[in-house]
Amino acid sequence: MFARLCTLALCLTLAAQARAHPVPFKDALSVMTWNQPFFNETMLAYSFHRKAAIAAQYMRMDMADGEMKVVTPQLNFLAKRWNELDSQANVYFIGGGGTYEFDRVTRTTALGGVEADWESRKYYVSSKLTGLWPNGDDNTYVQTYRAGIAAYPSEFDEISAWLILDVQHINRRERELTVTPVMRLFYRNVLTEIGASFTGDFMLNFMIHL
Repeated sequence: MFARLCTLALCLTLAAQARAHPVPFKDALSVMTWNQPFFNETMLAYSFHRKAAIAAQYMRMDMADGEMKVVTPQLNFLAKRWNELDSQANVYFIGGGGTYEFDRVTRTTALGGVEADWESRKYYVSSKLTGLWPNGDDNTYVQTYRAGIAAYPSEFDEISAWLILDVQHINRRERELTVTPVMRLFYRNVLTEIGASFTGDFMLNFMIHL
């Protein structure tokens, strides 16, 4: 019984570390890309410590008043992790700064964010808030909330499938909320997500840890 519980805890830890987290396991190189018609985000990150990663991020967003492009080097930090026998929870902080282009004008910007998640072998919830504070322009805030359930029981070395509801709000868009049902497929160090919002916007996400 004890060995079974230890094995379950180990599988949960390894699986959670390989999810789409801003700080994966130590010495991991991560490539993540999140894509919607009005929003693109690509991040390359290297975990130099089990609690910290350096990263470079590109973001593009269509706003009500134009298109925004942001490039930022940043630091991702694991503030707290709770390991239980049948679940894991994490809190991350993100900070950095870089260039911000809007309406053909390039400025500097600060970036900050907080992300939290909880996951068991059956359920998953997460929230993420990212803020951009450019010099001489309006601030931008991106909020994402997710809840999911495993489609079937799976082990770490098997393909797992999750049904996720993604709710997103960007303060500088005309549309208040974007609600997107998503299918997540996950195998070892590769994660793929595909979905379509209730208004017809596709979502295609991909992540790999090397």
